[in-house]
Amino acid sequence: MTMTVQPILGGAATLEQLEVRGGKSVYRGASMTAFDSEQSRWVKQYVNSVKGRFVRIEGPRGSEDLGEVWDVASNKRQARLTSKLTADGTWVRIMRVAANGSSEWAELWRDVLVRQ
Repeated sequence: MTMTVQPILGGAATLEQLEVRGGKSVYRGASMTAFDSEQSRWVKQYVNSVKGRFVRIEGPRGSEDLGEVWDVASNKRQARLTSKLTADGTWVRIMRVAANGSSEWAELWRDVLVRQ
């Protein structure tokens, strides 16, 4: 996986782009994160090359043992993205999902980001 992160709009927002190569396929995604002053929270808009539609991710909602928690807008299921900086300087991000109304969370994916 390759991920680039850069400040944009004079530092008011961040642009992330990722590329994951797997065999003959390539997955690409991008997000822009900025502070929404009307809602007083950070908002991330994510889009990928598979579906090409934007997904709104709001947060951080607060701090839990896993780190910052971001709520993912979805009409199909509840989703949460947690992000935590570890002691060795890597970021661990985990996407969890739950069926609507369910209190059980299942891990959808996990990635570890290392700055080089």
